[in-house]
Amino acid sequence: MSNRLKNTLMCTSLITVAMGLVAPTAMAAIVEGKVTTGGAPVEGAIVSIDKGQTTSTRADGSYRFANLAEGEHTLSVSYVGAERKTATISATDATPTAYNFVLGGDDERTMDTILITGQRGSLFAGINQQRAADNLVAVLSADALGQFPDQNVAESARRVAGISVANDQGEGRYVIIRGLDSSLNSTSVNGVRMASPEADTRSVALDVVDADILDSITITKSLTPDLDGDGIGGSIDIKTLSAFDKDGLFFKAKVDGIYSESSDKVTPKVGITVANTFLNDMVGVAGSLSFNRRDFTTTNKEADWAYDFDDAEFELEELEMRKYEVVRERLSGALNFDFRPTANTDLYLRTLYNSFNDNEIRTRTTYREKLDRDIKIREETQDLWSVQIGGETRIDAITIDYQAAYSHAEEEEPDRIDGAFRLAKDNRTSVDFDLSDPSLPTLADTNADFFNAALFEFDELEYLNGLTEEDEFAAKIDIKRDGNVFGTSGFVKGGLKLRLREKSNDVASIIYDGHENDLILSNFLSGVEYSLDNIGPTVDYGALSSFYFGNTSDFEVNSVDSAIASFASDYKATENIYAGYLMSQMDFGTALVTYGARVEATDYTGKGYITTAYATEDLANAADGAPNGVIVASDVDVDDNEGTFAYADYQTARHSYVDFLPSLNAKFDINENLVARGAYYASIARPSLKHASPSSEVELDGGDYEGTIGNPDLDRQQAHNFDVGIEFYPSNSGVLSLGFFMKDIEKPIAEITYSDYAALGVVFKEASQFVNLEDANVTGLEFNYQQSFDGILPGVWGGLIVGANYTLLNSQTTYTNEDGTTRSIPLPKTSDNIGNVMFGFDKYGLDLRAALTYRSEYLDEIGSNGRDRYFKDRYQVDLTAKYALTDSLQMVGEISNVTDESEHAVFKTQLGTGLSQYDEYGYTAKFGVRYTY
Repeated sequence: MSNRLKNTLMCTSLITVAMGLVAPTAMAAIVEGKVTTGGAPVEGAIVSIDKGQTTSTRADGSYRFANLAEGEHTLSVSYVGAERKTATISATDATPTAYNFVLGGDDERTMDTILITGQRGSLFAGINQQRAADNLVAVLSADALGQFPDQNVAESARRVAGISVANDQGEGRYVIIRGLDSSLNSTSVNGVRMASPEADTRSVALDVVDADILDSITITKSLTPDLDGDGIGGSIDIKTLSAFDKDGLFFKAKVDGIYSESSDKVTPKVGITVANTFLNDMVGVAGSLSFNRRDFTTTNKEADWAYDFDDAEFELEELEMRKYEVVRERLSGALNFDFRPTANTDLYLRTLYNSFNDNEIRTRTTYREKLDRDIKIREETQDLWSVQIGGETRIDAITIDYQAAYSHAEEEEPDRIDGAFRLAKDNRTSVDFDLSDPSLPTLADTNADFFNAALFEFDELEYLNGLTEEDEFAAKIDIKRDGNVFGTSGFVKGGLKLRLREKSNDVASIIYDGHENDLILSNFLSGVEYSLDNIGPTVDYGALSSFYFGNTSDFEVNSVDSAIASFASDYKATENIYAGYLMSQMDFGTALVTYGARVEATDYTGKGYITTAYATEDLANAADGAPNGVIVASDVDVDDNEGTFAYADYQTARHSYVDFLPSLNAKFDINENLVARGAYYASIARPSLKHASPSSEVELDGGDYEGTIGNPDLDRQQAHNFDVGIEFYPSNSGVLSLGFFMKDIEKPIAEITYSDYAALGVVFKEASQFVNLEDANVTGLEFNYQQSFDGILPGVWGGLIVGANYTLLNSQTTYTNEDGTTRSIPLPKTSDNIGNVMFGFDKYGLDLRAALTYRSEYLDEIGSNGRDRYFKDRYQVDLTAKYALTDSLQMVGEISNVTDESEHAVFKTQLGTGLSQYDEYGYTAKFGVRYTY
């Protein structure tokens, strides 16, 4: 995009917003009410008045028109899955005129079932909220969240058009919108940004949050000025339950058993949700609590390769065989209070708590020049909680929203142990591999000594305690005035927001490289089942752990390696964001235009250590003398005064910048069944708080330096985003849509892996760093079709439900190699093809669903020497079956990953393709009962 076009868009938006601030025409009549099914509220119904001004109902079914002319008006309400209803009312300026709609005619019970429960209910709820939105959104209701065998929020979100997930240990972890890296998304709960518990990313791993405590998930693909500007991919808002969203007392309970094929174990999953209103609907209380445990194993194989491009040769340098034994527990809870002291004021207190415990034992055998057998024993706990207090006050045509929130996230890794045994030097010989399939090599005939536990000597043990913490305080106020803008119905809205974020990582590591006695593997011997190859004898985690804690003083500490591992991981960062926006909306009856601009000012400070290890001879030969920083550890031979020194240099990086972010969203109701949309918005994506800090992690592995290098020069990503689309709603029971989008991304961020890289005063055999690439372009087509055949097909066939969505992308950026040549590459972590297909049946109390999800391969890491890492394409099949025993009691059976699909990553070069990582997880089955009142 040319600079002239960018400047024109920005100036046009600013001038338009300023013109839109013309005071609305003074009118006093107010019409408000609710849309229900005779009891339960209906969200997303479109209410129009006089075939002109329109609005949509909120979660509690309420709608409101302010500043109308006095006199007679015609109201109508439409909802996919129900017949349109109209009414004539008379409005005065004395008091608000109330009118409530009941959808469903005489058979309210049947209509309530269709709208609120089952596959049709979840289908209609999502379609209506999408249709009613001013911008491009996709919504998963509470019912939709329960229609698939999903274990967490991330897995639920992947059912939406253009959405996929990045997996970890076979579970969905990060949400990917339109194939783009999850770090380009913003994630919030009830409109408040969530802190991230992980040290090196802004992305919120949504496997922490159990889907059972949620009311809905809204994924926004085109931003408006009242939303945070850091959402190049889009924004994800998770909403928890309000008692006013239900009709009186609401109770739901579930009890499940989870069976994991890989571990052959059954574990529990339970959840309960309760909501009710009191004091004549003045006070509402809603709470959810969920717990689940999953025991499973992962069979893994990883490799590294040595490439010689000059001689056109490559060889397998290292092959790792890994077995993970994992126990994951989630405890999620939400407790929300709502208070309506007057008819024009709503107050609320929202609380959310999630605890995620990941207990992992990793057994590994590494075949290379030096043969290792090691064990990792670690328990990782992530806690995430937030508190939000706020409200909404309506004064005639003015609506004031106000909110203050605090969010905390932490990840603790206490008492982690990594212990390794190495084959004695005298017994080492070369290792032979079968490379008939380089993408999944196997071990060939080898020396019998490789499998003799008595020949493996103690090599190294690391004891680690780590803690990552992130806190964010946010406060905002939004003021909206309804009325006429240039003689057209609409509103003007503005607001201010403050976000103060702080993040730190603190690691204490002790590395032992010897013991006063000769320890051998046969003293700590175990074995694991491993289907991919011959993993050989392994380390018993219980025996090694008990021995270490009982004999800690007998181990020999490597003070230099310990200092480097500890100081290099520590960092602290603060980020203050000050935002303000102005926007306006004009409702032309058949066209709705929303436009405005947002300004965000960012102040960032990052502090961390640059750590290096120097041998005495390196210091003597260094042209620039001793490195910066202070000596934090040393290992010196007293007799010859030679040894190794660890230096730590504490540094600070500061960045301040201001972003002007205009946007324009237009919606055109061509007729009752056809809607067209267009959108433009500017957005940003700030770099990881850690990656932009000077902290650098350096690891000594067999005398070779490896690690990650911080980049204080890392800049934010900026993007201009365009969307056009058309939506067709046939037969009042489905949707067919097609959209085109384009993103022009400046300075995209990617991780680069360097070989033989000079930095921090040493030469790294391998080092990774996040850098800004040259500008990238993304274009895409998005197709979505969802249809219920109830009322279309006769008899049993009316229970059929089908859904399909597909996203086709083309992304491109340029990377400059170490030799100065350039090459075109896809945008990292971006899949070119994403699709979902679903077939369902919902009738006679029977609810069946089969779902297929697919994503094509994507570039994961860029190699500076032309060795890029790709994740291969993957599909997954999931099945769900439910049967209603009574109106309240339901039996459920689910199977995810039916065909046991693996995760497979490979290195790609001009010389060929070789294995990087391969994982097998097996399938997971769930069976249980649901009770709803």
